[in-house]
Amino acid sequence: MITKTMKLSDIKISDAFARTHVSERKLQKCRDYFDVFEKADRDIVLSSNNILIDGYIMYLVYKENNIEEVEVKVKSTYRDYPTTYIYGKHVNGSNKVYVWRIPHDRKYNWDKFITLIEPGDIILCRTKYGTQAISVADIQVYDKCPVNYSVKKVACSLFWKVTASAEMRERDYSCSDNTKEIDKNLKDTLQNLKELSDESALYSTSNLMRELHIIRNGYEKGE
Repeated sequence: MITKTMKLSDIKISDAFARTHVSERKLQKCRDYFDVFEKADRDIVLSSNNILIDGYIMYLVYKENNIEEVEVKVKSTYRDYPTTYIYGKHVNGSNKVYVWRIPHDRKYNWDKFITLIEPGDIILCRTKYGTQAISVADIQVYDKCPVNYSVKKVACSLFWKVTASAEMRERDYSCSDNTKEIDKNLKDTLQNLKELSDESALYSTSNLMRELHIIRNGYEKGE
């Protein structure tokens, strides 16, 4: 990260931060420190295009004190270089389309995952409610992040293929070596899984759970 001085008014606040309910206790602690020492007790961290990543409370304290120029740290993130974004809908939710991103993590074979998935597949993504089953609508690669808010990650490289008849077919899960990292609430998510379309009788939740169990057992046994 690099350090620079800039105008407080040039810092861009995402909708997610703007909607945040800040803890009054934390805010007061930051105020008290600034009042006594006349300096920050935490860093303000920005992306390369001046979007706030961390330090929102410090930003608020500066604003309350009419500080015009501040020292910030600039961090390079997924927003600044080519990233694969997945557009999809919650399987057990509405038809609203959301966006997730493929992590830049060399520990797992995400490159293979990207080549295998396609619209219609079911993947697992992080959400504010934990890990959820998502139906892939589109896959795009952008040099810069296409949205002005923090994009959550695809949770793991496990995925399911769905045929035109809306039945699950065999899928390649050889790249799913991080299956064990799925949130513990995944079981509840899948148990609430609804039909993948309005008309067809689809692959049941119990079958989906059994498939997941088989995969997990396979990894535990080293298969």
